[in-house]
Amino acid sequence: MLSKYTMVLFYIALAILWVMSPGKRVRLFRGITLAGLLSILIFCPVLWWNSTHEWVSFTHQLHHGFRNEHQTLVNVQNLSDYTLFLIVLVSPILGLLCFRTAATRMGDERFRFLGVFFWTVVVFFGYSAAKAHIEANWPMAAFVTALIMVAGDWERYGQGWRRVAVIVLLIADIGAVIALSNLLLPKSSPLSIRNFSPDLSFMRKIPLVSSLQEPASRGLNDFQTRIEEFLGPEAVARTIEQNFTLSGADFICLSTYQLTGVMSFYAPAMEPLLWLPDHGRKRFPWINDRTWSGKNALVASWPRDDSSSQALFQHPSPPHQVTVTGTRSPLYLFVGDCYEPDKVRP
Repeated sequence: MLSKYTMVLFYIALAILWVMSPGKRVRLFRGITLAGLLSILIFCPVLWWNSTHEWVSFTHQLHHGFRNEHQTLVNVQNLSDYTLFLIVLVSPILGLLCFRTAATRMGDERFRFLGVFFWTVVVFFGYSAAKAHIEANWPMAAFVTALIMVAGDWERYGQGWRRVAVIVLLIADIGAVIALSNLLLPKSSPLSIRNFSPDLSFMRKIPLVSSLQEPASRGLNDFQTRIEEFLGPEAVARTIEQNFTLSGADFICLSTYQLTGVMSFYAPAMEPLLWLPDHGRKRFPWINDRTWSGKNALVASWPRDDSSSQALFQHPSPPHQVTVTGTRSPLYLFVGDCYEPDKVRP
């Protein structure tokens, strides 16, 4: 629950398991009650923070992923994408084995215990995918128990399936070990990933990618954005803080909620001065940006330029780039005079 709110689905799964387990409900009830109390105790800091911030993270999740984005009752494309995510998330071979065991071993009590957790998550997000786009990481909780089922069912698979699954896992594990080992290198090392940000623009020349046009281009941009956000957030926060001091502005406008989070974490003294014009009133309802009406702001975008905030000021200065050590993409900064909160998108 501390790492992913979707883990709350495990308690729904426990309720389903309780219904499916006549004769063992008293024992299960004791365990479920103990687990629930312990979870609430550990989860108290999250509850306290939300109680002081208008319960924003919970209300956001309640409306996130369940709005009907299409006119049709069931969106086939979204469901197809969701099915693909489920298969490839833990590697294509293991994904198929997870579904095979979950479908064929529910008669075994040990597998039923694990399978209920798997199917609860899969069906829950399947219902959501019928109406809205599902991100690939949302159903990850399903594989916490699905992979245990695969391990318990391993000897029942054919030798060819097992061999291919192990080869795929070895390739993935070697890549993970190399990446994690690299993170242990000091920042000064020329081999450190912190000093490297791959340029993925060449992929747009690949026929398959170019034929997909907009979706592929957006996917590449998002992937490179995530890499940049991982590589140098502390340096970015320090650079924004320094430029804000030099600018003499009254507050800071940021381009994304990810960049807002970076600033809150690495420059906590700046938090009362941070504002996110893009859906900020929904994400941060406790912030009253109207108090900054007529005041000046330093506007920062990273890792890509976003000039949409220029329209919120009467006299925006021309954007300029600032190089940040350890990142390929520069910061894009400008100072906006006379903030007009009435122009902010609801």
